[in-house]
Amino acid sequence: MSAHVRPGDRVAIMLPQGLDYVTAFLACLFVRAIAVPLPAHGRQPARTARVLMDCAPAVVLADSLYGLGGLPAVRVGHRRRNGRVDGRAESGP
Repeated sequence: MSAHVRPGDRVAIMLPQGLDYVTAFLACLFVRAIAVPLPAHGRQPARTARVLMDCAPAVVLADSLYGLGGLPAVRVGHRRRNGRVDGRAESGP
């Protein structure tokens, strides 16, 4: 994240409560960015749109990119073609 976000940049976090949310929040603190927590899964779309327009985040961390328009976003928890999730090798059956 530090390659794309500078200290003082705003990062919108649109993730459900859990490990991904905590990781995203701590990553913001690590790069000295301002975390902007927002409801996950498109809840309160009018409020979310107002906050996104007002804070102008450098990036949005979300588990779904639906409805983000042209905002720069990273889909968290998404399986990539190389069999990795969020840069970690997947484990499982």
